[in-house]
Amino acid sequence: MIHEIKKLTGRALNDLLTAELAAMRKFAYSLTGSMEGANEVVQITVERSLKSGLPYSGARIALFRLCGSLWIDEISRRNRRSDNEPHEDEVSTTAEFTDLVDAEQDPAFRQELSEMASAFEKLSDEQRIALSMATIEGMSYADIAAALDIPDGTVMSRISRARLALHRRVRSNHDDQFR
Repeated sequence: MIHEIKKLTGRALNDLLTAELAAMRKFAYSLTGSMEGANEVVQITVERSLKSGLPYSGARIALFRLCGSLWIDEISRRNRRSDNEPHEDEVSTTAEFTDLVDAEQDPAFRQELSEMASAFEKLSDEQRIALSMATIEGMSYADIAAALDIPDGTVMSRISRARLALHRRVRSNHDDQFR
């Protein structure tokens, strides 16, 4: 006996997409490092969701899973390209991220923000996705595990390693300044 999965469609899906649009955009930005890239990933996520629907149960998790999967697919496509020239939206997050900060902010704060953004860029995709879901979206480890289709322990490990890597990189930058 085949059980059909109940799908979230129509008005309910539109309401969910509208409610989660800002969160998806923040999440996608944390993955892509550019507003252009984030908007592209979000647009494709919305299009696919509208076309296919989302599972009725766990629709928000499925939405973030789709968004993260689309980004991973894009990275795979880029890695398979025969030419080694960077893609047009492969620009540094650091400059774009620090430009979002008011120009009159404390220069030390801008420097710390720049260092953190640079360290965040250097995380692996898996660590960046898990850390973004936890810290930016406030998702529980269980929800992240469900969205990424990985065990809870793997989520905890990725987040722990990401935080440790960020701490080491930022601390290393500060240590270098005082030598």
